[in-house]
Formats: sequence, C-alpha cells, structure tokens
Amino acid sequence: MPPAHSTPEASELAREAQRLLTELVDAYTALSAVGREQRMCLARADGAGVERCAQRQLVLAQRVAELDHRRQALCGGRAVPISALVERLPAASSGPLRELTARARELIARVGREYRVVHQATRSLLSHMDGVVQQVARRLSQTGAYGPGGRIDPARAVAGGLDMTL
Repeated sequence: MPPAHSTPEASELAREAQRLLTELVDAYTALSAVGREQRMCLARADGAGVERCAQRQLVLAQRVAELDHRRQALCGGRAVPISALVERLPAASSGPLRELTARARELIARVGREYRVVHQATRSLLSHMDGVVQQVARRLSQTGAYGPGGRIDPARAVAGGLDMTL
C-alpha cells in the first residue's frame, strides 16, 4: 500500500494510533508487573496473592481485548497489525509511532515469555503437590485401597467389617 499524504484525516489517524499504542504499552507494562508479583506469590506459596494477581490479569486481559477491537476498527475492520497502518502514515507522523510500535511488540513478546515461565512454574508446583498428596494418602491408607501411585485402585477389594457388639 502506498503511504498516505499528510491530511487532517491522516493526522487524526496518527493521533488515534498513538493513543492506542500508548494504552497498549501501558496495559502490557501492567501485565508484566502482575506477572512478576505472581511469581513472587508462587515462591512464597501465597495462594491469596496468586488469586489477586489472577483477578488483575483478567481485568488487564479484558482491557487488551478492548484495545484490539479498537485496533481493528482503526484499521478499517481488517485483521492487520497496527504496524501496517503506521507504515502508511506520512513520515513526520510515523517516526515516533514506529518506535512506539516496536516498544509494544517487544513488551508483548516479553510478557508472553514471562507468562510461559509462570505457567511452567505453576504446573511444576501442582505436580509436586499432587505427588505429596499421593504419598500421604498411601501412608495413611489402612485399607490397601490405594495403588502404588497413591490413587484409589479400583481393582483391589477393600476388606472391611463392622463390629455390632456393644
């Protein structure tokens, strides 16, 4: 697509793109901070803190979704990256927007990496906790109903009785 000429419409488009990109950078900066806080909560085994972080993540994810809808509207309803729109703007408008676009792209990638780490740490912690629960269940099982994995073994018959004498 050829670049747009400097017009009032192009200037308004550039201002709206800048607002959108600034809000996107702010949202992803906040998501990154929440991710760091969540990692600290996981390290402290602070379940309430992890829940608070999850609630904040939900609000921020909704905000990012709203911004994405605005991006699509700004791009004429087409599913194109905002960088394609920025490329079409006059050079005077697009310079600062290119920097903002690059910053947004870097933040989005970083937040993705951070959340993959949190996801993996959470899975590891859950796996560890599952193993602990299985070990405790095996040791506490007096009936022999639990198999070697600490889970109820449906193939085993459970012997039991009830003393009815007083």
